[in-house]
Amino acid sequence: MRRRVSARRGVSRIVKPLALPYHHGEPSDPTLIEWVMDKLHSLISFSPFTMVVILGAAIIAVPLIFTVMAVRRRSRKPKIRVE
Repeated sequence: MRRRVSARRGVSRIVKPLALPYHHGEPSDPTLIEWVMDKLHSLISFSPFTMVVILGAAIIAVPLIFTVMAVRRRSRKPKIRVE
């Protein structure tokens, strides 16, 4: 008599070959991050503090620019008077 294989056992056989054998605990590959940082440092020779200031200013400036544009657009619309 043939023995029936449960669906759960069949799935585990499929999933194991798809497992990532080289997975590590870090959120990204440390070797890749080191390479990217080295390339960025060779292209842009700013200090880390300067980069933080530039990126911080960009993060603050983008929403501020959109807010200013929205306020200016609102003030340019002609007001419709219903009489």
